[in-house]
Amino acid sequence: VRLALAMGVARIEAVATAAVREAIDGNSFIGRIERRFRIPVRVLSGAEEAQLSAFGLLANIPAADGLFGDLGGGSLELVSLSKGKIKNSASLMLGHLVLAERSDGSRKRADSLIDGDLDALSWLRRLKGRTLYLTGGAWRTIARILLEQTNHPLHIIDGYEVDADKVSQTASVLSGLSDKTLLKIESLSPRRAGTLPFAALVLRALIEKGRPDNVVFSGFGVREGVLLSAFPGFPTKKPDLLIEGAAAIGKRSQQFSLGKEEIVRWLDPLFRSLRKKKDARERKLWRVTGYLADVARFDHPDYRSEHALAHILHLPLGGLSHADRAYIALAVFIRYNGKIDSALVKPALKLLDAGRLYSANVLGLALQLAQALSGGAPGLLGRTSLKVTNGKLILNLPRVRAPYMGETVERRLKALARALDLEPKLK
Repeated sequence: VRLALAMGVARIEAVATAAVREAIDGNSFIGRIERRFRIPVRVLSGAEEAQLSAFGLLANIPAADGLFGDLGGGSLELVSLSKGKIKNSASLMLGHLVLAERSDGSRKRADSLIDGDLDALSWLRRLKGRTLYLTGGAWRTIARILLEQTNHPLHIIDGYEVDADKVSQTASVLSGLSDKTLLKIESLSPRRAGTLPFAALVLRALIEKGRPDNVVFSGFGVREGVLLSAFPGFPTKKPDLLIEGAAAIGKRSQQFSLGKEEIVRWLDPLFRSLRKKKDARERKLWRVTGYLADVARFDHPDYRSEHALAHILHLPLGGLSHADRAYIALAVFIRYNGKIDSALVKPALKLLDAGRLYSANVLGLALQLAQALSGGAPGLLGRTSLKVTNGKLILNLPRVRAPYMGETVERRLKALARALDLEPKLK
């Protein structure tokens, strides 16, 4: 509280979850905090905790469809989701610390407790063939172990997607290991070793009973849900944290007149020509890429492409799958004259299929052309436009075209047209 006030934080939201909710002296503990620090503390009910956790996930993955699980030390929040809508929820006393206590440290007894609690949820069976979304420190630890086991090219937990059977196998192994063996795992802290098998037991049971196709790990949960609930008009009106975050990062690099979204509008005709069907998700990624197109503006020219690639792959930005990160990073890498056959991009290429690789290359070449036309100065790019028609890529310029023309513009227009298998034309 003192640090927050020193930093100029105007509003402090303090919430307590299952650990305090279930504690015998929970109320007196909250009273001491409120008297000492003069801030209110909201003790969340199980239903509120589950709902806020789901809001946090949906801020990250708006169209989430399947089951969301948030495992803490005290409780497990489960929420069934249908294309971004909350359907059912439950708060169970299956947190990894509480489960260890309830079972007196017996994993066999813990298994029985888990079965009893999960079998009471008839809607859990609707998860079959869908996605299981997971958050919580213990499950993130399991994700970290999976990342190392599979040599995954991107060591970021948020947005990490993996086959459900693979997760179940790993959880099964971890649930049977002794504390001594667990402590030999480098990425596992001693604090986690004692209760990780119980978190693994819950995870294995969820997959066995729900039969999802895949598992997606998320860094978002109840904390982000509390943050979002403070916005006016929530939940009817929700901020898009991916767009807001990308715009804020782009603004710091003073790129392409962000207030008017000049680069986004300029790219739109090209996007429509590539995507015959409406694809709101892909359009959003083009928009995000436009915002991030100048992240390496202040780096040395010889290292801009390399730095942009690494920076975007590792941005602390929610709402991106690992494939999304690779897609945007590769596009901006190419925008900075990076070569698609460079050894630097090989790890990122493993995350993209042929279609997305092609689209990222086109987007990067388009950003190159935009930079050549405007230098990133506000107001210039909007006086030009792109059009795809009759096998031609047409760049429309103002009648007084001197500020826009030059060898670099012509070369980059040709490169973009070649990637699209079109004839370049200046008009």
